[in-house]
Amino acid sequence: MTIMGDVHRHFWLTVGMSRRLGADLNGAIHAEKLTTSDYADMVTRCRSCAWADECESWQKSHPGAETSAPEQCINKDIWDHLRAI
Repeated sequence: MTIMGDVHRHFWLTVGMSRRLGADLNGAIHAEKLTTSDYADMVTRCRSCAWADECESWQKSHPGAETSAPEQCINKDIWDHLRAI
């Protein structure tokens, strides 16, 4: 059984990544491009990601709008999809 990370920390890592990528999570939900369940799944996947500490450091060193999520991000495919809509 994998021990998952703190839900609050990973919620904020997810929010932080959305800001750096210019992905509007709430807008995607309102436009029905992302469900609240999908959003919760993103946070849950983040909680199981082994790259969380590095993600936090990456976010601190990349304060501006990025064109793509890091390859190590467990939610990279979703971020790329959300940026495209």
